Amino acid sequence: VDDELCTTRAQSHLTKQQRADDATSVPMPPAKPELMRVGAVPIYAIDSMVRRATALQSTPLAESLRVYLHPDEARQRGFNAGDTVQVAQGDSVATGIIALDPATAIGTVRIPAAVRGSELLGMQIGAVTLTAIAQQGGDA
Repeated sequence: VDDELCTTRAQSHLTKQQRADDATSVPMPPAKPELMRVGAVPIYAIDSMVRRATALQSTPLAESLRVYLHPDEARQRGFNAGDTVQVAQGDSVATGIIALDPATAIGTVRIPAAVRGSELLGMQIGAVTLTAIAQQGGDA
């Protein structure tokens, strides 16, 4: 920390332009970094018995492979509700439909585990990238 402070003090004599030029030489992160997957297991996907129970799978609590994004995150990335996206997690790839959920944290994507299609992905928590396949249109 002392070295960093000394360096900062030594650079304080630089002009605004020199400091700005120096700041632009720092590598910037990509415009749209990966998202962090949060893959909770839905209540009616917890085991094979409930996954095969027709009555339970017809309730609103039975989730399918959806890609849940915060509306602001979706808008920033150019996605709308209903868009079909390719989800890449390492060497694994799956296809899902975008759903907007204000309870999903910015920088994360909720993709349920233990539902049909999720077996194509990797770990329940990990970095993923989304690529649009087909856009539904409209506002995110």
